[in-house]
Amino acid sequence: MLARTLSPLRHVIAFAPARVAGVVVMGLAGALTTGFGLMLVIPLLALFYPELAGDAMGGAQASVADELEGLLSGIGVPLTLGGVLGLFVGFLTLQATVAYLRDRFAMSLRIDYVESLRLELYRAITRMRWDAYTAQRASDLTHILTTDASRVAQGIHNLSQLTTGLVMGLAYIGVALLIAPLFSLLVLAGGLLLALAIRPFNRRAHRQGQGFGEAHRDLMHAIQQHLASIKLSKCFHNEERQFQRFHAAVDQLRQQQLRHQHTSGMTHALLRVGGGVILSACIWLAVAFAKLPPAELLVMIYAFARLLPQINGLQQNYQHLLHLLPAFEAVHATIRECQQAGEPRSAAASPPLEHAIELRDIHYHYPDMAGQRHALHGVTLTLPARRTTALIGPSGAGKSTLADLILGLLAPSQGSITIDGTPPPPFSRRADAAYVPQETFLFSDTVAANLRWAQPQATDAELWQALELAAAAEFVRRMPEGLETIVGERGVKLSGGERQRLALARALLRRPSLLVLDEATSALDAISEARTSQAIEALHGNLTIVIIAHRLSTVRKADQLVVLDGGRVVEQGSWRELREKPGGYLAQVDDRTPL
Repeated sequence: MLARTLSPLRHVIAFAPARVAGVVVMGLAGALTTGFGLMLVIPLLALFYPELAGDAMGGAQASVADELEGLLSGIGVPLTLGGVLGLFVGFLTLQATVAYLRDRFAMSLRIDYVESLRLELYRAITRMRWDAYTAQRASDLTHILTTDASRVAQGIHNLSQLTTGLVMGLAYIGVALLIAPLFSLLVLAGGLLLALAIRPFNRRAHRQGQGFGEAHRDLMHAIQQHLASIKLSKCFHNEERQFQRFHAAVDQLRQQQLRHQHTSGMTHALLRVGGGVILSACIWLAVAFAKLPPAELLVMIYAFARLLPQINGLQQNYQHLLHLLPAFEAVHATIRECQQAGEPRSAAASPPLEHAIELRDIHYHYPDMAGQRHALHGVTLTLPARRTTALIGPSGAGKSTLADLILGLLAPSQGSITIDGTPPPPFSRRADAAYVPQETFLFSDTVAANLRWAQPQATDAELWQALELAAAAEFVRRMPEGLETIVGERGVKLSGGERQRLALARALLRRPSLLVLDEATSALDAISEARTSQAIEALHGNLTIVIIAHRLSTVRKADQLVVLDGGRVVEQGSWRELREKPGGYLAQVDDRTPL
């Protein structure tokens, strides 16, 4: 357990060794000022109570007193009440200044480390392969980026406090050992027994930290699922069921928090009572049997009265660190997992498309489908440049998977893809490619901001041109603020057809050479679909278009149609060729039948 607890410290040291060393040095300086300030109690006692000096003072303490008097005389501090108190206040001021600087440096280090950790995690997520990313729960990634990262920050704070408290505690112990070695060893032995007694509580804190993380992940998942399906929930009248699911997740988290509070409170109480018992027993032994001199006894009581809160703070910070350790481990485990599932660093834009994209004997299966069936099986296909290819077939035939391979989001499990005869790097994507998905996503921002997400430097004139091409300019002009109209969360203020036309305009704003439309006209009314189809047809000959469609009207004028079924190409040819093929796929449908 100790090795796992020190793991965050090793990572922080590796992140900024010089800054960690600076914090440690300031901690040592604070401990030295604290220790010296504590030792000034001896001459103060001699000044206030002269009867405690001389023979009444123990040998070790008398030696320390003589050394202090010599040191004070050497630096010109008069051995008077005013002189000693002035020096005492000076050390307190120095100690407070050092503590302020140490805490400021420690906080800066903690913030920078957690920021670096968040950025590393986010970069690892964005560089994941598409198939690996889709296997993750979005709520889990959100939880790790937010809650777990914040818990790591708190854990680093506890680690800093633990280190500082340890150094300060050693300073108190050092002074105590210097003044009364036997008495100090007795107290330390009792403290060691107390530490062994609370070990089970520490192990319990670590387990509770794991439970807290799981409970919070479940809560985040419940929230995200409900908010994403709230319209469907209302339509099915199951708001109460969603509420009960949320309530169960909240209650689970509450139970985990209460368990940790119980463990922490029990440990704190045991430390306070146990520490008091040990100190009282040692004082009784020192007075009744060891005959400890009064001055020595007073200094020791003062020292250990200061030390006990330090020990209590050490234990609390250590226990909190154990509780937060699972978050630290989860963040680093996720970073490693994402990096292992990352795209090759060589992934770059594909070479220019001048002639054709060729797919040869393409096989693909998703990671969770290994050993079952392929999403694509032996697909061989040529996509001529500046021509329109339509992918049709029943649901689950592999059309979207094939489009993802063409875009470079996926790499084939077997087979090859070439662009003008040259294989692109794995997972390489075209800088001039554009994609319009079936499920349109819009940001809760203005129309202009949503469009410029694809082309940040686009002018207003270019925005209107793209809107015209997508048959969206007319309804945007009718909006209260035109391009500056807020479309709402996920474009909720727009109709389904309007959202899809904005998404198409966003894609066309890139002036792509490869345009992939995945059911991009499925939500359009007949008039809008006709206008959008005309806009797409106007692009014919200028760019390579791949259309996934279920409507005959969308693909009628495509240069070639490719029929997929069961992950295989079963038919291929022009509209007329497939329409006239006896028993063919198009021969079985009419204009009103979804493909």
